[in-house]
Amino acid sequence: MKKTLLLLSLIASASLVGCKTLPTQPTANMANPAATYCVEHGGNYQITTNKDGSQAGVCHFKNGSQCDGWEYLRGECKPAAKKPILY
Repeated sequence: MKKTLLLLSLIASASLVGCKTLPTQPTANMANPAATYCVEHGGNYQITTNKDGSQAGVCHFKNGSQCDGWEYLRGECKPAAKKPILY
């Protein structure tokens, strides 16, 4: 009986040696660069939901104009452009 118990213990221990816990991947806690750029330059960044369910970030400026957040970040849209965002 003791030999059987010892043998089962060894088999159980040997099977656990092969088990390896995978490290948890760190999550990226980065802010959206377009949103950060908008806010740092005096804008108000908002996520809008379009009719088709897709979402887009829009930078609203104090003068009433607005730009797509990524277009503003790339310099493709300026606050004075008064470009309406239509989706």
